[in-house]
Amino acid sequence: MSQYGISASVIHPPTQFLTADPNVTPTGNTNTDNTVINAPALAALAKADLSVKANVPIVLDIESWSYGSSQIKGTVDSFTKAINIYKAVNPKSPLGFYAGVPQIKYQWSNLNSGSAQQVWYIVDNYLKPVAQLMNFFAPSFYTRDPYADSSNWKLFAQYNYQECKRLNPNIPIYAYIEPQYANSSQNNTTVAAWLEAGYWKFELEQLYDIGYDGVIIWTSNKDSNFDTTHKYIDFTTAIQQPWWQTTLDFIKEKNIVAQ
Repeated sequence: MSQYGISASVIHPPTQFLTADPNVTPTGNTNTDNTVINAPALAALAKADLSVKANVPIVLDIESWSYGSSQIKGTVDSFTKAINIYKAVNPKSPLGFYAGVPQIKYQWSNLNSGSAQQVWYIVDNYLKPVAQLMNFFAPSFYTRDPYADSSNWKLFAQYNYQECKRLNPNIPIYAYIEPQYANSSQNNTTVAAWLEAGYWKFELEQLYDIGYDGVIIWTSNKDSNFDTTHKYIDFTTAIQQPWWQTTLDFIKEKNIVAQ
């Protein structure tokens, strides 16, 4: 991807280093069912990542740990344990978590609620020691509402940037974005349609202007009608969509160079 001015990133899904708790009834969602750290598996991933270029961000995808008041201490301990296991084997690769720190559960609808903001801050205060051990933040800004909600999307990005800086101002912030609607109100399928070029450009511009150090672009390999057609999308098909040329134009306009 470097020929396009795009750097690499690696994300490890939970099935690669977490296992299900045998005492909990599974839901069928591997993102939420896998809660227990598989230390040998995580150490093996860390060792394998040593072969990756030194500055490539490594992301651990953990979406199952609770931020509830009675579980938050255990969640902090688990994040810390995961970092320690990984870094003991691989101190070289920059390590972060997909949307885990700050807490991603904060919703757009709560942005103007002072009480909800205070709860968010309190939870994130518990997570601050984890932020001190991470090498970068990776908050998620997938488009879950249609174009008309752009003002809330922007506000959400601004609040998360400020919160990352509050937790650790010394590490970069890479925003996860997706050029598809994710379970949006305008598309009822499990995988949504491609974003319009104008909205995709809006997201890139806003994150750039807010001050994010970069974005990590994630796309699904399933089309918007996958539930009925079971059609998979490959890279050559995905880049036929307007988002791709918009991305290349943005890279050129901002003179972005692959790391």
